[in-house]
Amino acid sequence: MKNHITLKIFLIIVGLFASMHGESMFGKSKRKNIDYFSVTAFPVVHESKDSVNILTFFSIPFTTLQFIKTTEGFVATYEATLNLRDNYGKQIERKTWQDTIVVDEYIQTTDRTISRVLHTLFTEKVGEYQLVGEVLDTETRYSGKHDIEINILNYDENVTLFPVIVLSEATGDFGVGEGWRPQLSNHKTYKNGGLNIFVSGRAQPGDYSIQMEITTLEKTTLWTESYTYTDSSTLFRKIILIPDSVLTGFKLNITTKLVQGKTRKRSELEISLPKPGISFQISDINEAIEQMTYILTHEERDSLKHIRRKDREPWFLSLWEKRDPTPHTVENELMDEYYKRVAFTNEHFSGFQAGWRSDQGMIYLLYGKPDNIERTVSEPRRVVYEFWYYYSINQKFIFKDENGFGDFRLNTPYFGYPN
Repeated sequence: MKNHITLKIFLIIVGLFASMHGESMFGKSKRKNIDYFSVTAFPVVHESKDSVNILTFFSIPFTTLQFIKTTEGFVATYEATLNLRDNYGKQIERKTWQDTIVVDEYIQTTDRTISRVLHTLFTEKVGEYQLVGEVLDTETRYSGKHDIEINILNYDENVTLFPVIVLSEATGDFGVGEGWRPQLSNHKTYKNGGLNIFVSGRAQPGDYSIQMEITTLEKTTLWTESYTYTDSSTLFRKIILIPDSVLTGFKLNITTKLVQGKTRKRSELEISLPKPGISFQISDINEAIEQMTYILTHEERDSLKHIRRKDREPWFLSLWEKRDPTPHTVENELMDEYYKRVAFTNEHFSGFQAGWRSDQGMIYLLYGKPDNIERTVSEPRRVVYEFWYYYSINQKFIFKDENGFGDFRLNTPYFGYPN
């Protein structure tokens, strides 16, 4: 059985450095990559009671864009537009950027962790709005579009608490205090000391308190603290530090309460945090274990049936410890690569099911990027075939899309993983 594990490690490592240093065969030539950007909005207290500051951010990963090699380096150009519309669809405000990105190395263009962040501020009356973000790659002329709903109906009361914002250090003023910026990723990070939270709202002049509570998703309380303030102003903006000693677990709930007299306002925020020894791509251990299905041995599958929920994390870590190609280092490169592939398959092969569950997702998880891909259409039924070639291990996989919806299935079953 040890040989099974060794084989799987070898198969995954085969494409490790190719995946880290080369462009994916599925990447920038595909139209849908332009859709992989995010639009985020944060309502923040405004001096006028009937208005709200809406901090808006574009996060455009470099992998979204087409880079062209020039004498200056690798260059991408794009246009980004934010439209703020009322609930009738009428445009109220618009912000447009035209930007050029120049990088020295090709690997920077394929790194999903590098993004261009754009931001602006809209100030509007309380109400319901739609924020529409569009990105146009001026090289390929491909465009993508995302929209989010913004509900700021209930922020015009005398005592009001706005949604809390998780911060990171940054150069400049992004609307939450000089030197701070909202964290845009679902996975929050923090440095030694803890996690900084921005809290804003409105209270009557005098005494009021802000109460913080950190709990697990199972409602176990990890930390509580209360802060009392006395202000002459009717609005407040505070930065509160949550100590790193209480930031344990993947997912935590931050409950914030504003108390003044008999009035109480409440805000809830669920966050995901990284954990030492675990890939930053992972936010749920149970899901991560399920995604290992293609590389688990029969004995490991059997032992999983008897593992209690609270013991799953150490069991998961022991699995990857056995598979760590460099046990003398802090990072487990194989784990990182595997879950990067999971994220990739969910981006590129999702349809009727999550991408990692698809046949193409399975092969990509086990072998990484193909060395070559060919696509043919058979007559007269117009069935589409896709051929994946892995020259280094002398493997070819044939996928067939019979229904024309992009649901490619292996032409013959594959049993090359432990079962």
